[in-house]
Amino acid sequence: ACINCLENEEDCYLPQCVTADGFEKGILTVNRRIPGPSIQCPILEDTAFRYDFIADTAGTMFCMTLHQVNGLQGSLIVRLPKKYEPHDSLYDFDLPAHHLLIMDWYHTEPETRMPGILHHDTTQLTTYYLLNGRGRYKFSNGTSSATPLHVFQVKQGKRYRFRVIGAVSTHCPAVVQIEKHKLLMIASDGSPFKPILVDSFTIFSGERYDFILSANAEPGTYWIQVKSVENCFKNDVYEMAILQYETSMDKTPKTPILKNLQLGNTILNSINSPCNEKNYQSEPDFNFEFVFGFHIATKEELFWSGNYPHFLQITPTISTIPHINNIQFITPASPLQSQYDDIPVDKFCLNGTDGLPACPFVIIDKANFGTTENHAFHLHGHTFNVIATGNLPDNLLNAKDITELMETKKIPISASPVFKDTLAVPSRGYAVVRFIANNPGNKPTNKLQ
Repeated sequence: ACINCLENEEDCYLPQCVTADGFEKGILTVNRRIPGPSIQCPILEDTAFRYDFIADTAGTMFCMTLHQVNGLQGSLIVRLPKKYEPHDSLYDFDLPAHHLLIMDWYHTEPETRMPGILHHDTTQLTTYYLLNGRGRYKFSNGTSSATPLHVFQVKQGKRYRFRVIGAVSTHCPAVVQIEKHKLLMIASDGSPFKPILVDSFTIFSGERYDFILSANAEPGTYWIQVKSVENCFKNDVYEMAILQYETSMDKTPKTPILKNLQLGNTILNSINSPCNEKNYQSEPDFNFEFVFGFHIATKEELFWSGNYPHFLQITPTISTIPHINNIQFITPASPLQSQYDDIPVDKFCLNGTDGLPACPFVIIDKANFGTTENHAFHLHGHTFNVIATGNLPDNLLNAKDITELMETKKIPISASPVFKDTLAVPSRGYAVVRFIANNPGNKPTNKLQ
């Protein structure tokens, strides 16, 4: 489909040509596209599935599959009517052409990094990025492939709403910045907040951010950089896209590629004031403590006991079993949401409460064996407020201690927290979130890496 793409760039844009970063490997696609269209339910061979739903939740969203790192994912954008959009006066255009989907990419099969292979690619760090399905393979001699980068076109003097999706599968957060442009951040995970002007922002797995770009620079062509941070920073993982003013004749920027981060003074953090402030100091109806971590398993636990647990192979010598409150998730024989009655009662770990709480107060606490990786959590069917987040005190005994520290005001609580549905919990840290249980049904909470 790509004919002579590596020598003739026009061939790279032929129908059904998927370039990725120019490294030849087997891939999975939907409709010969990366990113592909949104898909959700299992679709068997020679069958079709039609979606019919009411788009009653607005915002920047995306759909992914269990083969997400192979490229099976796509954006899903639901726009509010202009009269209901709180930031409508701040921008001129909100176009599909200004969506940026960030995905991680391996040149080996991602399955080699999954459980069960004791002495293979045990690391689960990002090795490459693709931006809207495009990138360039970096050779060891410092050169790169000739595959095209994604180009965003703008007109000088206009304001554009960009929607960025962190569709990565690994632990590596990324910093996004645009050469010689500031970003007016206006929304996170589909929920608007009070605008804040920044030089760059950090995005974690599953997060989405909306910002407004004012095309007020000198007409030309500029780099858009996505650069990994934290554990992946030392691996120098980055990818570029291009911001091109419509009057510019330059296909690529004149400045060198920004291999190193050039951060300004203002970087967006994960907590900012929303547009509609409320009182979050009142007592919640229910408190729940979730302690998640990783049990270092022995070979007997993994292979000789007959239980066949799922596990993660994080190093050649360390196998771990992830758990929440010392409970490991086991996929039921039937889908929970559509066939709840078909699942035996003894497969549930009940918490002893009946009915839905009116306003739960959830604590997510992480205490593991010393890694520096944070973990992104997503709550389905709800948005929540981030009340507090931080590192665990050295003398913390259990998750209930966090509640006591909050009650005695020894942990700062945000009076006007942002709305989110995805949150990265710091390594050996905690996050306190609050939501109203106004969407009945079985809603999973899952870790996105």
